[in-house]
Amino acid sequence: MFPFALGLYLTQSPTVAGLVVWSVMATDSLIPAMATSPALVGRLPVDLGMANKLQTGLQVTLDNQLIKAGATVAIINSDGRVWLGAAGLSDLAMKTRMQPQDRLQVASITKTFVATVVLQLVQEGKLRLDDPINRWLPTPLVNDLPYGHQITIRQLLNHTSGIHDYTDPDTVFGKNLVPNSRKSWQPQNLLTPIKGLNPYFAPGTVGKWRYSNSNYILLGLVVEAITSSTLETEIRRRVLEPLKLGDTFFGNAEVIPGRLARGYWDIEQQGGPTDLSDVNLSAYWASGAMVSTAADLVRFTEALFGGELLKPDLLAQMTTFVDTHEGGGYGLGVSAIDTPWGKAWGHAGSLFGYEALMLYLPDRRVTAVVLLNQRELLSSPTIDILDASLRIVLDPHLSLEP
Repeated sequence: MFPFALGLYLTQSPTVAGLVVWSVMATDSLIPAMATSPALVGRLPVDLGMANKLQTGLQVTLDNQLIKAGATVAIINSDGRVWLGAAGLSDLAMKTRMQPQDRLQVASITKTFVATVVLQLVQEGKLRLDDPINRWLPTPLVNDLPYGHQITIRQLLNHTSGIHDYTDPDTVFGKNLVPNSRKSWQPQNLLTPIKGLNPYFAPGTVGKWRYSNSNYILLGLVVEAITSSTLETEIRRRVLEPLKLGDTFFGNAEVIPGRLARGYWDIEQQGGPTDLSDVNLSAYWASGAMVSTAADLVRFTEALFGGELLKPDLLAQMTTFVDTHEGGGYGLGVSAIDTPWGKAWGHAGSLFGYEALMLYLPDRRVTAVVLLNQRELLSSPTIDILDASLRIVLDPHLSLEP
């Protein structure tokens, strides 16, 4: 498995933002597309030659993968220049073309936002990474968790707690995944499906690691307990507003003002994608409820790993990785892999009709995001799009593909 597949498993005319965005329009020719991107105000675009190559690479990859829906991509090059692109359709029924400014669900990339807020609270002296969770969470809730009084904040962040994943197929939630994902949930009730289930291992067991969405539900509750505020308020106040991420929202808890691409998945393997956009994102809350654009996410990724949100010591903690035994590492809300272009940090997400991938190459100072509104189980279109883009930006002779 490609390590960045770690996600929510259910299984040259300036714009108002001062940025040129190139995309394929109905004529299939490359023309500047107007897009508002407050997060990237003042950034210069990549040159037209590279923009053409990137757009063509995006379209070819979608065609080769037989993607009927679409994708958006954002790249910040080592010189700070930006490319935003889009191809395909945001709505299959209406035949609406995907635009760079369209919003998509980003699933487990939500975890990186939550982890950032948690680490800011550590930075402020309001909690410690090795605090046991019973310091912050109600005793009945902690008592319902095997080893509940031993689990630490750090273990939740890096998935070494051993806590059962409430979305797993053996849980009450996972056995009826689609119906349960359409219901409205209170955060604490998302942990009910794992009550009485054995943990994967004792917390902090050396050499053990298991991705669990339950970890981040607990972290969201910790944030709310410490701040006496809602998780979405803290994410907005601490991350979205300072970075001017005006196209990013905490799903269901906040109103999303249009431009939301529909999401598709051939969940019954009948040969055609089904519209599964009606997921109630309260069902995933701190583990996967956020909606964003490629432009906002690429700015968030750049800011996070560039030290704008965390001090050096906390960023170093975030990027200290444990072995996942899946070809990569996992830190505090971020994944790590080795690539032909050097080490890479980021996260991925997948939720019904959406896939998302964000990546930062610290040795090359390149940041990239891919968002897709069609879920695929037997292929990895987000990885293929990212690979095609990085070969154009960095080196055509290297590839992420084996």
